[in-house]
Amino acid sequence: MTEQYFAEFLAKYKVKAAVETGTFYGSGTTTRLWRAARKVAPSATITTIECNKKYFNDARTYFAKAGLTTHLQPLLGVTVPKFMLLSLAEIEAQFVRRESEFGELGAPLDHAPENRVKAYFKESHAPDVEHGVLDKVIQASSTPIGLFVLDSAGHLGRVEFHYLLGLALQFPAKFSRPFCIMLDGTSHCKHLRSLQFVKKQPGWKVLRESTDRFGWAAVEVMLPA
Repeated sequence: MTEQYFAEFLAKYKVKAAVETGTFYGSGTTTRLWRAARKVAPSATITTIECNKKYFNDARTYFAKAGLTTHLQPLLGVTVPKFMLLSLAEIEAQFVRRESEFGELGAPLDHAPENRVKAYFKESHAPDVEHGVLDKVIQASSTPIGLFVLDSAGHLGRVEFHYLLGLALQFPAKFSRPFCIMLDGTSHCKHLRSLQFVKKQPGWKVLRESTDRFGWAAVEVMLPA
């Protein structure tokens, strides 16, 4: 997702607040989103969420050095509630035993099969951090959120996506109508099934779809009134 694409969607939806999940080091997607916002929506706020303490601290240091502090709020925590995280057994069932289902669709999985369960589990089960942060960010927002960039851990993508939709139904006033979701990893196990779900929803629009790297898509979501 380029800075140009972010600028296009920020302007199209007159975004005043945006949320990103999966900050990582902050020098990639977060930076492009921030720069686009300063050009076309200078007052828009961006909240970016990361559950890994090292990545979070590195990103925060980078933001300070790069001058990316205006209207940018990095948060440490897991986006979904703890009970929604996949157990070791669930990860094995979905991403090891059923690996062929992703392979047939050309969607890669991370890590070697013998390491995948523990690696995925470690990515999402961050100790001593807050859970359900996405809910709290949405409820605390003083303005409807117009853009969500979903880029958390590969195995957590679909869970996070449906959690977000549930929050949109629960707190509709906190979301722009319509609002935009950018799915990172649509040719990957992360959001392959999320995009399949999107394409079955009446009234929703796939604004742009790319196969670059692991694929991404920008989606216009219109939920029932």
